[in-house]
Amino acid sequence: VTLAPGERLLDLQKLYPNAVEKGIEGAQEAEVVFSFEIDTARPVTLAYCNDWFGELELNGQPVARALHGPFPNWSSLRLNAKPGRNEVRFRTRSGSAGAWKCGFRLVR
Repeated sequence: VTLAPGERLLDLQKLYPNAVEKGIEGAQEAEVVFSFEIDTARPVTLAYCNDWFGELELNGQPVARALHGPFPNWSSLRLNAKPGRNEVRFRTRSGSAGAWKCGFRLVR
């Protein structure tokens, strides 16, 4: 899925309306993968919002195992990025109200 210009959130409930299982164990997951590049190794701040259960990896290494909502509140994580391409992999499950959205942005 590619976000349209001006689109800031990935509405997973709209994309997968039959997959919303209200966050129960064993519910279907969505995986969001994106990358960014930097010139030198340094910490970067990743702002995120998620509704509701999420796990995040950077370059194949676990960073956070319990990124919770509620949407639309934004939180942030400091990530130790390497020089060159960095890959973020985020797995999410919906919340108990049936909403299922997530969003990300690098804070410079």
